[in-house]
Amino acid sequence: MGPLWDFDSTFKRSGEWASVHRIQQFYGAACFSRPELVQEYVDLWREVRPLLQERVKAVVDSLCTNYGEAVDSSRVLAARWGALPTIADNAKAVEDWFAERIPWLDEHIENLLVVQSDSSMTAAPMGAVQRMKVYAADGRLCFEGTPDACAKWVRATQTSVPGAYILRSIGRNGEVLRTEEVMKR
Repeated sequence: MGPLWDFDSTFKRSGEWASVHRIQQFYGAACFSRPELVQEYVDLWREVRPLLQERVKAVVDSLCTNYGEAVDSSRVLAARWGALPTIADNAKAVEDWFAERIPWLDEHIENLLVVQSDSSMTAAPMGAVQRMKVYAADGRLCFEGTPDACAKWVRATQTSVPGAYILRSIGRNGEVLRTEEVMKR
């Protein structure tokens, strides 16, 4: 199984992990319910992340320099099937995607730690809860909406969606008012 920051199968698929991390038949979801694995994973991301974009840019630049003319020439020959992007267009698409993907990953990978460690069970003041967010053990946001809609979602998915989920009550200013674990296996 590839890492959650998979830059292969998720390319140009914004706002989601690679599919192997959410499919119940794989072991990803079970692994990410283990706090020690989550901590190792987050530590690895923090180590890899600062150099990632720079290294990918170096590889893309190298490909453009060393093979760009050949790729563009071969695409001109294949133009009878329609206009194909230049290698510069491809390089720009990769650069743009990384500019979007890495901040998303930063937020969601840090969320893995929050899901594991935030076990605050303090009661939220009556009427203060504006939104509810439900996260899977792997940090995926599974639901966001009003408290009433969340209660319906929990009832509807309690038997069809196995595993532990973290439910967060969010206040008017975006503050987390309460966190609790629901739908445990």
